[in-house]
Amino acid sequence: MVKVIDVKCAFLYGDARRTIYIELPEQDPKAGGSQVGLLKKAMYGTRDAPLIWRSTVDRVMKELGFSVSMLQSGVYFHPQRHIRVMTHVDDFLVTGSSMDANWFEEELKKQFDITSTTVGKYFSKESTYLNRKIIWTEGGLIIESDRKHVQILLKESGMEQCKGIATPIGRDDVEERTLEMAGNKNLSDEGATRFRRAAARVNYMAQDRPDLSAASRRLSQGMSTPTMTDEMRLKRVIRYLKSHPRCINFMEWQQGPSSLTLLVDSDWAGDKESRKSCSGGCILNGKHLIAHWSKLQGNIALSSGEAELNAAVKGVSEVIGVQEICAEMNNPVSVTIGTDASVCKSILLRHGSGKIKHLTTKQLWVQGAIETYGFKVIKIPRDLNSADLMTHGCSTEDFGAHLRRLRQNTFMQLFEE
Repeated sequence: MVKVIDVKCAFLYGDARRTIYIELPEQDPKAGGSQVGLLKKAMYGTRDAPLIWRSTVDRVMKELGFSVSMLQSGVYFHPQRHIRVMTHVDDFLVTGSSMDANWFEEELKKQFDITSTTVGKYFSKESTYLNRKIIWTEGGLIIESDRKHVQILLKESGMEQCKGIATPIGRDDVEERTLEMAGNKNLSDEGATRFRRAAARVNYMAQDRPDLSAASRRLSQGMSTPTMTDEMRLKRVIRYLKSHPRCINFMEWQQGPSSLTLLVDSDWAGDKESRKSCSGGCILNGKHLIAHWSKLQGNIALSSGEAELNAAVKGVSEVIGVQEICAEMNNPVSVTIGTDASVCKSILLRHGSGKIKHLTTKQLWVQGAIETYGFKVIKIPRDLNSADLMTHGCSTEDFGAHLRRLRQNTFMQLFEE
């Protein structure tokens, strides 16, 4: 089952570490006089209240027998009861068996005043954690991000009646010709502020929506000096969101997977101005998508093989972190790296740079990492490499196929008043 627990007035449980005096509130009979209050507990608004609360949570969790993750703040694991807990300030997300999760809830009630919702077959079918919906179904769990951001984007841009489209970013050859017609004129101060606000919102949504990953990266590149071209790119994303306001991550029931799959890809010299390439990747735990990214590479790759290698370096650094967290939770997993570039696979499995003399330690450390951790590297067909979704625009057919392989379902719907 999954439990969502909220601690009421969380900051007031920690003991104050400094001598802090406050003016007495109006409700206090002695308010307005010459007396002040001395804080015994941490209080909202004081600078060290969040740190005190984090220390309080760590203390309570350790007393209950939990191990604290050294890699990810706010993550705990109970080695005997196999309970996993993730915290964000006063919000707790708990997974485990019915008996063990209920035990944890009762122990937490002894320490704090809490409210909780249980999601499971015989309990509630839906709950919300950090504005993300968690829905239980017969086939698995559905995770969906907050839908309000789509409505806000449509309203603020005045595009509530616009016509929707099938993809958030066009194929490069077609899109560039269209954008050239818009010119490269800078937006006004008001327009630039509006663009940055919208681009930041799309970037936030892209954390949960791989369909927005590549589009969000392109919008972010224009935030320093937005132009009319950037505004056209934003409007295309909004038109896509008009027809696809929802995107769910479907985590179907599966046996405990024993391996992670890392898919990597690059778009060589995809940025027309800087000639830099893009690194795209995703990590799957069995069939479940648990991480994805789309990043502009820091250096200019001199060949497509180097661009693919840079994408693999980024992916390996990410998957090592995930693998180590799994090991902390007594769930050791192997890693398989999938790339559609033969030259990338060749470089990853060799020792040294060979004839590619310009490669540096920054890139070649990945060879030692693959050997040390025992990662398996395979070549996969480009059509099956869903990391392609994070690098550049795809055709409508490829776009939908990649999302289906990642168990991401987008929905077309009309907003209700």
